[in-house]
Amino acid sequence: MKKYKMLVPIVLVGFTALSVYQLFSQNLSTYLEYNNYLSNARYYASVGIVDAAEYFEQALSIKKDIDVYEEYANYYLNIKDYDSAVDIANTMVETYPKSSKGYDLLMSIYNDNHEYNQLFDVYSRSQRKNVRSASIDEAYRENEYEYYSNGNSYLNIKPELNGYYAVQNEKGNWGYVNEKGSTIIGCLYRYAGGFSEQMASVKTKEGELYYINQSGGKKFVFDTDQPYDYLGQIVDEIYAVGNNGTYAYYDKSFHKKFGDYQYAGTFNCGTAAVESDGKWMLIDTSGKVLSDVYDRILMDENDIACVNNRTIAEKDGVYFILNEKGEVVKKTDYQRIFYIKSGNLIAYQSKEQWGFCDRDGNSVIEPQFDDARSFSNGFAAVCKNDKWGYIIENGEVVIDYTFDAAYDFNASGCVFVSTENQRWEMIKLYKDNYK
Repeated sequence: MKKYKMLVPIVLVGFTALSVYQLFSQNLSTYLEYNNYLSNARYYASVGIVDAAEYFEQALSIKKDIDVYEEYANYYLNIKDYDSAVDIANTMVETYPKSSKGYDLLMSIYNDNHEYNQLFDVYSRSQRKNVRSASIDEAYRENEYEYYSNGNSYLNIKPELNGYYAVQNEKGNWGYVNEKGSTIIGCLYRYAGGFSEQMASVKTKEGELYYINQSGGKKFVFDTDQPYDYLGQIVDEIYAVGNNGTYAYYDKSFHKKFGDYQYAGTFNCGTAAVESDGKWMLIDTSGKVLSDVYDRILMDENDIACVNNRTIAEKDGVYFILNEKGEVVKKTDYQRIFYIKSGNLIAYQSKEQWGFCDRDGNSVIEPQFDDARSFSNGFAAVCKNDKWGYIIENGEVVIDYTFDAAYDFNASGCVFVSTENQRWEMIKLYKDNYK
């Protein structure tokens, strides 16, 4: 019995040793097999033989390795099989979601092939995973201002207001598109005003004038016996009504609030510009005059004068910057100033060239352009040699001088520009509009 008890540990040690030996032998065999597959894969890849793919797959089936995946993808890139390289890079992203290598590879492939939709999709995915690298950032910066056209063109447009553009087709009829350029209401009208408080004034081909909603349905009719030929944008339930060159403001109960002006603008920032006896002034929503009188108050194409609590007024050839109370912020010495848009910088002209000042009139970008529009959503349209392009707030030209005319970027990275065929088309930045 004692001898038997002594044999048990000896047998156990033997079994353990055998197991270790077998495991070692298996690992050694697997290691050698893996290296053999990888060695063959690398050799065949170096001479362009298609069998390389099979050996890469065999190696990766034994042991997954992000660097081997990268070698595998580069083999496909070298033989110009981009789809297969993309598949492997996507596998890298899925298998190693916190590594930048898969994202770097995808962005490099899409950058080389000018596939900007895919490039910005990958960039967005990397940012959601909080994965960053110098290569990712460089590819983004290199293509940040690439754009494409949505393919539709129009005879004329009115600048965006509250997310909608009025557009005119080749037959002279007006309709609406949204800030992405998609048709919202077909070109059915003789006239189309800007959208405000989810309504816009339109005139039908039969001459009927009323407000529509965003689906084109009749929403609100100025129900009065008084004749009228103009309905302005509704803001805070106040809107201008005009007839034969005389304008007044009404509420939605058809009560006249105040007026009889030669012209009446749209309220914004609690103020509107009006013309009376050939002079212009700012008023508030009660009709109270806020400012001195001027020869002109600048308004945009939607008749808005005050933006970001600033208004531009002109008197005796001198331009003034006013605040929302009608007070003078600065009397400038500029030749001209463009009206204010949604951005922080205002275009001004000095010594026949255009530059940009801040909302208090201090020069920020020195005059150097032949023409310019004020900043909107981080961009400004600028002109040199009769062609228009775009700059950002540090003055860098990011979209070259390409267009015959140009409007203002909206918050969705889209803008209407005019080309040589004298039609307006919308261009979109890929970074904000990748599909």
